[in-house]
Amino acid sequence: MASFSLASKLPLLRSDHPDGLLGSRPFSATAKAIYSGPSSKFFNLNREVNFGSFTSYCDARFFASNVPCATAEIVVDSATEKGEGSGGRVLRVGLVCGGPSAERGISLNSVRSVLDHIQGDDLQVNCYYIDCELNAFAIAPAQVYSNTPADFDFKLESLAQRFPSLSEFAEHLAATVDIVFPVIHGQFGEDGGIQELLEKYNIPFVGTGSSECRRAFDKYEASLELRKQGFVTVPNILVQGSDPKESEVAKWFTSNQLDTKSGKVVVKPVRAGSSIGVTVAYGIADALKKAKDIKLELEVIPCLLAPSDGRSSNAGSRTVWSLPYSLVLRHTVEEVLHACTEATDPSRASLTSQLRKQVMGDLTEGLEKHRWFNGFDITDEKPVKFSLQDWIKHAKEVQATVFLTACNAQFLVHGDIGEDGTLQSLLQAEGVPYTGPGILASKICMDKVATSLAVSHLSDVGVLTINKDVRTKEELLKNPSLKIWNELTSKLQCGTLCVKPARDGCSTGVARIRCSEDLAVYVAALEECLPRIPPNSFSNAHGPIEMPNPPPEKLIFEPFIETDEIIVSSKSADGLLWEGESRWVEITVGVVGKRGCMQSLSPSITVKEGGDILSLEEKFQGGTGINLTPPPPSIVSEEALEKCKQRIELVANTLELEGFSRIDAFLNVDSGEVLVIEVNTVPGMTPSTVLIHQALAEQPPVYPHLFFRRLLDLASDRTI
Repeated sequence: MASFSLASKLPLLRSDHPDGLLGSRPFSATAKAIYSGPSSKFFNLNREVNFGSFTSYCDARFFASNVPCATAEIVVDSATEKGEGSGGRVLRVGLVCGGPSAERGISLNSVRSVLDHIQGDDLQVNCYYIDCELNAFAIAPAQVYSNTPADFDFKLESLAQRFPSLSEFAEHLAATVDIVFPVIHGQFGEDGGIQELLEKYNIPFVGTGSSECRRAFDKYEASLELRKQGFVTVPNILVQGSDPKESEVAKWFTSNQLDTKSGKVVVKPVRAGSSIGVTVAYGIADALKKAKDIKLELEVIPCLLAPSDGRSSNAGSRTVWSLPYSLVLRHTVEEVLHACTEATDPSRASLTSQLRKQVMGDLTEGLEKHRWFNGFDITDEKPVKFSLQDWIKHAKEVQATVFLTACNAQFLVHGDIGEDGTLQSLLQAEGVPYTGPGILASKICMDKVATSLAVSHLSDVGVLTINKDVRTKEELLKNPSLKIWNELTSKLQCGTLCVKPARDGCSTGVARIRCSEDLAVYVAALEECLPRIPPNSFSNAHGPIEMPNPPPEKLIFEPFIETDEIIVSSKSADGLLWEGESRWVEITVGVVGKRGCMQSLSPSITVKEGGDILSLEEKFQGGTGINLTPPPPSIVSEEALEKCKQRIELVANTLELEGFSRIDAFLNVDSGEVLVIEVNTVPGMTPSTVLIHQALAEQPPVYPHLFFRRLLDLASDRTI
């Protein structure tokens, strides 16, 4: 949400009302209660900002007198007035800092200043810290003098007393302090959160009460209330949602005599800390763009979940690399891992540093004669190695949202623990938001048999599943291939089989088996742990077949579904040749949204260029693979396409998908019936994959940066 407001030359009103001010002399007192009463305070809308809507103000500062304020009534002990040692009780003060917002570092500076100024023999000060996930800790005053909360966040569990819950934290405060001084900025501090907790347990505190904080925290709502009470306010307009109505903003510009193309306004978030996201804009178009930019600014840190070495079953011990951008540009995971190892090896790093200095020296010597040359600003960024568990804790510390995706088939977020619910479980346990479906949906969709069973009851409404037979690797190795072949073709009532791992993402290990000899070749590849089956190893011509490593323990056999070949040709009117005898085509469809409200994007017809199964290159490698997005009307009618999308949404909601996923299926071009192949909960996001193309095919088009932001918003908005 955003609001814009005019530049203003309002006079700065002043009030000399002394209410609420305490003397600076040391005192000993007993806090009796918190009262809400009249008081005066500066309310500077040009500085106070909150995320959620955008409010714009220019040069406008003013007093809001008679704003209700909660104050602590202090009863001074007469014995203490007479001096130390006269029996006065020490005042116990609790300082609470931190909080979940990005301003917790500022909170640390604030509490440090308070601590410096309230020390005294008649005061006992205890410090408390609220982390990003609203966990409360009793911390030593020395930690307040850290540079940033990150200096001690990772040590909290071992060095600080953690309270099991906020309610137990409040009970502790009620029993051990006389008054609390909250110094939390932004969320949970200025929005009334900590105040409401303290009020619930009748704990005296310094500052405004919870209801007044809530009203003041939203600067747009606060301006409406001030206007209602007769105060002069800066004109402003609230802009909400990702698609604000330009006509309403234009009307506001006109009513405030602002030029629609160059009128100067300030755009700021309504519910965030001071100065965060504040920017000047000129005209309607620039103002709306700045409003959207406030929501879109993100720090992106690429990370790589390294493949398992097979020596440990503990997922938390897996390695994660935080990558500088230069390493992300490698083509494969193996190349990225090799580059990480080289960059962190001392001898290699020394050699690289020397070479860099030599190259930069030569370049500088050649360019310094030019007047425009100001030198190079190149930092030597290195990858950082974490255990998965430590990386998740770090993500929690920096309040990150984890975007789960795959750069290619060997990127182990796609498949392995990234797609079977394990990684989701670890993230969820720490309260770290992540993209894509939750634990249970991920676990079900990773298992192709479980996926089929979960949607098998939808056959009456046009959602079909493929018959399956599951065999173990051990069973395939022990029995003659001819025997297995006869059993499978008899049970599945087909003459050609499709084999695939029971629990693996993508196209690894997927092959068309036409005879027992083909099956024997496939089984031999499993036994020998081959990384790939060479081209033309089967009875019919085919390309290389990438195999999973390690080999899967269970494999699925299905009837191979015949589809008519689609040929891209300049000889036909629409550039396509398709016989259409079988009436089935293979499609892949992206689904996006909240759980229970998933929406289908336009399906893409997948065109196989060199074989019966889409290769990994066709799925992930840029410049390969043909996808027809949306399906041409000459192949799929508009009515069948609409029915297809409705059924895909039904599948997504039945499986309780959320965020985004990809559903692979066969589509009957006449009836719109779908035959589900599999569901990928962590789709690849390379230029060759189709979700981006499908988003662009929407009306209006959803461009990549908006599409990805939508996925992150869905991850952040859902309740973990």
